[in-house]
Amino acid sequence: MRMAKAKTPKTPPGFSEDAAPPPFPPARKPMAQLLYEESHPPRRAVNLTASSYWLHEAKTLGLNLSELFDRALEEKVREAQRAEAKREVAEYNEWHAKHLAEHGLWNEKFRRF
Repeated sequence: MRMAKAKTPKTPPGFSEDAAPPPFPPARKPMAQLLYEESHPPRRAVNLTASSYWLHEAKTLGLNLSELFDRALEEKVREAQRAEAKREVAEYNEWHAKHLAEHGLWNEKFRRF
């Protein structure tokens, strides 16, 4: 009795057998950022003050300061936005609890239990 050969899947065009899989696509920008960048330049020059030691070390290592600043700034802004959203949600929940304690549910007169 002959055994059928197992078929191996074909490699897609443009990829070799031992090549690493393609990287994930870059993260998409939020809509607010896209709308803002329509009427404003996407990048702006700014003056910063930093420790000369760390600037020297970064230059020695070949680090891109603009990219580092961009990432750090985005992380801190998102962190602050999350904190603000949490505060707003907590404030709303507190108001809603007070409102329910004062007025009750809107459908209480229709409930049968």
